[in-house]
Amino acid sequence: MKLFLKGLFFLAVNVVIAQHEPGAWVIGGQVMSRVNKIEDIGGNFQVHYAPNCYSSYIMEVGLLNTKEGIVPELGISINSIMFNFQSWMITGGMGFIANSVDISKKEQDEAIFSFSNGSNSLGVLLKIRTLISLSKGWQMSADFNFKTVGGNFSTVNWGVIYEFPLKGY
Repeated sequence: MKLFLKGLFFLAVNVVIAQHEPGAWVIGGQVMSRVNKIEDIGGNFQVHYAPNCYSSYIMEVGLLNTKEGIVPELGISINSIMFNFQSWMITGGMGFIANSVDISKKEQDEAIFSFSNGSNSLGVLLKIRTLISLSKGWQMSADFNFKTVGGNFSTVNWGVIYEFPLKGY
């Protein structure tokens, strides 16, 4: 719980530095792999909304192919800029993740924040993301997603996102 509160404080402090143009809608796709089992791969589709140039809301829907079967996931998070360099930036954020993994009682007790009702789980998603500008509107994104659901379902993601042009840019 302490990590959750620290993360919330960190997010609130960082909401104040430009990811995307204010009011922009962004879509993208990524390939993902579990951190502890590189052979478990999948992909996700993302939709972002940037209410201002400092933060963005991200909704991602993904599928992860594991030995136990295909695991669908739904994640919702808010990201803010941590560092902004010339052509790339690092963002961080947090949100919620839901998937169809049954979490054991022991895993629930050891998790920072997670709930399970048998076949579905809800937990916290902490996201560190790097955005590298490729051309106008196109960016490469690489993410590390720490998830508190389903044992170690933390993933590394890599993909491309596109920001729809606003105001003729």
